[in-house]
Amino acid sequence: YRQFLLYARQIEIRGVDIDNPYYNYIISFTVPDIDNVTVVDYDALEHRIYWSDVRTQTIKRAFINGTGVETVVSA
Repeated sequence: YRQFLLYARQIEIRGVDIDNPYYNYIISFTVPDIDNVTVVDYDALEHRIYWSDVRTQTIKRAFINGTGVETVVSA
């Protein structure tokens, strides 16, 4: 397994390699999938990222390669 740091800013989610912080380990998630991220989590078994978006009032997930974006919970 590769170690990476997953982080979120309001309008994007990124993951950088721990040993080389200038290398983006995962594709950057941005608009339209991201609007106002407040929480992000990672499922290492399924290689999925989960995030909550307060503006759209949803919880979404996707694989770290950027595919399979889907809404898990919608208010």
